[in-house]
Amino acid sequence: MVDYITVAVVALYFLGMLGIGFWASKKIKNTDDYLNAGQSLGFWMFVLLMIGTVCSGMSLLGVSGTRWAGRPCGNRSLSRSRSRSVSSSLA
Repeated sequence: MVDYITVAVVALYFLGMLGIGFWASKKIKNTDDYLNAGQSLGFWMFVLLMIGTVCSGMSLLGVSGTRWAGRPCGNRSLSRSRSRSVSSSLA
């Protein structure tokens, strides 16, 4: 069954992204503007973009490597041991 609210939210998001794309495309005149963002990014925006890029890469490679090595990802083992120690101390 289709949830109409979800479909409406996704459609509004899609239309919003298209609108932002059309608005931003008016500022791009050549490939240099596209690749360098027209050199209009400030220092802190550049820093945030680089931090996001590095963290994304580390997450992707780290989780893939952890699973490939056969170790569990996340804090499941930590939370289980912690809950056991708390319940044993309460008893």
